[in-house]
Amino acid sequence: MLNLMTYPNAHSKMKSNNDLLDRLFNDSVWNDSFASSRPKANVKEEKDQFVIELVAPGFTKEQININLEKEILTIKGESEKKEQEAARYTTREFVAGDFVRRFSMPDSVDTENITAGFSNGILEIRLPKREENIDRGPRTIKIG
Repeated sequence: MLNLMTYPNAHSKMKSNNDLLDRLFNDSVWNDSFASSRPKANVKEEKDQFVIELVAPGFTKEQININLEKEILTIKGESEKKEQEAARYTTREFVAGDFVRRFSMPDSVDTENITAGFSNGILEIRLPKREENIDRGPRTIKIG
């Protein structure tokens, strides 16, 4: 079962994978005022792994840090460009600045073999499943 969740809801119980995927990023802790500093993420489950894709345009891989501590995966982006407080905007639809995203790792993830790549502003983190948690599909059980 997929238990990968954003950190604020890390201890919530979900009834199904679909329910989890539908509710994964609907944290009441966050509202629209924080949306610009919290990059969007996709989480998908594949047969042998989970994949997190996080949008981080304007960042380089050197400006992004990924840490795993006590089963919490933390992604931090630190921008070299600091906001100019004196700037006067006529329209402002995005804010380029530092960000932090946290995800709770399910027991099914092999945390020793997590990998990450960064290309064209997309951070991709691959979370392989432990061998015993890979779905081998349906099989017939013989009665002894």
